[in-house]
Amino acid sequence: MTSTNLQMETYTITRPTCAAKNEAGKPCGATPVMPCLDCHLVAYCDHACRARHWPEHKLACEKTHDHQVSNDVQADERKDVDSYFTFWSNYAATDLLNLEKNEGRFFNGMLSMFIHGQSSFRHFIYTLLKIPKTAKPVLRLALNPTTPAHVCRDFFAIHLLFDRHHDPYLNAEATIHLWYSAQLPLALWHHVDVVMKGYYEDFDECFETARREQQSVSDDGVGYEVSYQMSWGDGDIKFVGNLFERQWRLISRVLKPDKQMSTDQAAIVRALDAEKSCEPLKIAASRMTCSRTAGLMKWRKDGLLLPFGHPTDGFDMLNPQVSLLTLRFICIFFQGDGCYPHGATAEPIAEWPMEFLDFQDGFQEESKRLSIMVGLTSVGMSMTLHRAPEPVMYDRIHMGDLWDFNPACNLTVAAGNLRHQDQNPFATMLAMCRLSVTNSDAELEGEICEEGYQTFEPSSTILDDYAPPVRIEQGCETETVIRRRIGLLMWRNWDKFSERFIENAKLFAFYLAIDCETDKEKSIFKTGFLGMEYKEKNTITRRWPNRLVHSKSDKPSLRDFDRHVGWFDTMPQRWIEWKRVDDAGDNEWEMARQCVLDSSWRDMAEVQAKIIDEEAQVLDEEEDVNRRIEELLAEDAVDREKSKKSGATKPKGKASKRKKDFFQQFLSLGNSVIDVYSIWCATVFCTADETKISLER
Repeated sequence: MTSTNLQMETYTITRPTCAAKNEAGKPCGATPVMPCLDCHLVAYCDHACRARHWPEHKLACEKTHDHQVSNDVQADERKDVDSYFTFWSNYAATDLLNLEKNEGRFFNGMLSMFIHGQSSFRHFIYTLLKIPKTAKPVLRLALNPTTPAHVCRDFFAIHLLFDRHHDPYLNAEATIHLWYSAQLPLALWHHVDVVMKGYYEDFDECFETARREQQSVSDDGVGYEVSYQMSWGDGDIKFVGNLFERQWRLISRVLKPDKQMSTDQAAIVRALDAEKSCEPLKIAASRMTCSRTAGLMKWRKDGLLLPFGHPTDGFDMLNPQVSLLTLRFICIFFQGDGCYPHGATAEPIAEWPMEFLDFQDGFQEESKRLSIMVGLTSVGMSMTLHRAPEPVMYDRIHMGDLWDFNPACNLTVAAGNLRHQDQNPFATMLAMCRLSVTNSDAELEGEICEEGYQTFEPSSTILDDYAPPVRIEQGCETETVIRRRIGLLMWRNWDKFSERFIENAKLFAFYLAIDCETDKEKSIFKTGFLGMEYKEKNTITRRWPNRLVHSKSDKPSLRDFDRHVGWFDTMPQRWIEWKRVDDAGDNEWEMARQCVLDSSWRDMAEVQAKIIDEEAQVLDEEEDVNRRIEELLAEDAVDREKSKKSGATKPKGKASKRKKDFFQQFLSLGNSVIDVYSIWCATVFCTADETKISLER
């Protein structure tokens, strides 16, 4: 690390301030004690200030109650979807170690974590804050964010939160606004620039030096895109960034923004994104409280992540990560056409647990007592799919909601990188599934229909008080039924639906897609996959992190119910955990690797379903054959019984004729019978002359 510029900090962190101006026309500046009772977005120090500010505040306040805003004129015509695409992660940061209940509260050995997916560094922040004070593990962290925008987010957060030479409160404030706010104070950006110069006096020069040195020793001429390494160390904290040149150049352009779009342009971009990619305000408001709706409207308007009552003036610079999007046609958030990313105007609150909103512990202070090494990469799945050498195996692998895109790929990655249970019995791969409760099979359709009826009929639960049944005359529009429908989903038997989903062989019998001749025709949750085994009981995470209702008789408070119904994302979320109990053979692992690279989950599921349906058809034919054979044998037994009772003596020719007739009927069932029962032997005992007649293939 180079010498640090220790100049005086010029930015002052915002604090709650009275929204009114005094009689001289200057900001009041006093501490607010009462909110506006209508919108709850501004607060005042006394009644006089509230009355004085009302003429100025009236228009904005009244808009919070007008849900028929211009963006929602055609809200009724929009498709009703389960969830809307968002740039932000739609599940909360979680503790990936749960150290006290696994390795132990006094653990002081080394633990390696691989965190894949968007917004990956937030999981490490939450994990570190949950480490017991009595434990002192040596942490090795590998981050692999999936998009250029998230590379930038994690890169700046790492450097700001591990900085030891500047005000930690300013570092935290800068991280929050760089991560989430559409604008930030220019003085705060100057602080970021000062901190970054402590690591890289001239970022471009540092990169060029690293590029020249590494090209001279590692250029193999293979033709693959080359990555370059930049690193630093400061006491017990070490950082290694291994990124491609285009990714380093992108960070450089964020560090040195030379153009800015206007505030009006930025507002238009956000408004268009809200209209195209966000939940219509009319629908969102129908499931939220008034204050919650007001907060949502404020966020969509200014995009500033500020606590209640904090002033918004002074945010005079667009977030550099956003300003490059339109002017340079460089898509920081997604690789693609350079447009503003879909869903970036949506709320980011789902990235953190509800209880984290009031979290008091400090990440920067806690990190000082630990030895931490952070590695940052951003590579595609083809480069992630490799079998790591033994020294770099991981004790935790987080795949997150990437599971819902290709679970077979997730497991193939983990099979080559997760530490074996013999080395660490607590080593775990963690995946987030958001599909298991809302995707039902045919056998559960009856319960889904019953749930649909309960939209308009009582459910005999506390839900009837919190979200009463919809009356027919109210109509069936989304904004009318959504609160009741979300409530019914909360009271659904999540475990029952989820278990049916994960045991569905058509979705999860991956061995069939890899090798159609395999005898492993059940779901991988039953058979395992590449040495990975499903953990029936979670040991790291809560199975249902956003579940409020666990049985029909539960009676959550109205406050908790409103909080869950009004949260950004209401889809049931399930953490799934896997451990490595065996080593997959090289050939088996390579076949799986090629399959997941060449096929999507949908493609694999289609192959699996086709094979299973064909085998089911063969089994049905076999059952028909067995049934017909049993009928023929029963008829023959009846004939024999009749012969005994009549006492008549049948000539041998009759018995032979009966044998011939039986054999002809057997053959008449078709060639498939001969194929299926190629080793079939049927023995018929004829009573005539007590002669045994054998039928063999």
